[in-house]
Amino acid sequence: MAGMWSLASKIIAVVIATAYLIGMVLHEQEINRGVLSLSILLLIPLGLIWFPEEIGGYIGGAGHGGYIDAATPSALISFVGWFFLIGMPVVLFLLFRH
Repeated sequence: MAGMWSLASKIIAVVIATAYLIGMVLHEQEINRGVLSLSILLLIPLGLIWFPEEIGGYIGGAGHGGYIDAATPSALISFVGWFFLIGMPVVLFLLFRH
């Protein structure tokens, strides 16, 4: 059952990301630099949602002398991906609406 939820979660994430891109193309009336930037930016939450075990299982150097010495729970990685995909746009909308 967990595998089925994982697959559904991945499909829903791609549908939401695609909806963002379609909405931006409809708003801009063309594919421009903003649409391309959004498509690249959406790879971050999609990566976190699609590969939480692989990302959370990383142990090693973290740059600037940092070191990760324990795995991060995949549920936390996935949650962060969903926050970036859904939560962050909602927060930004609420902060910057006029």
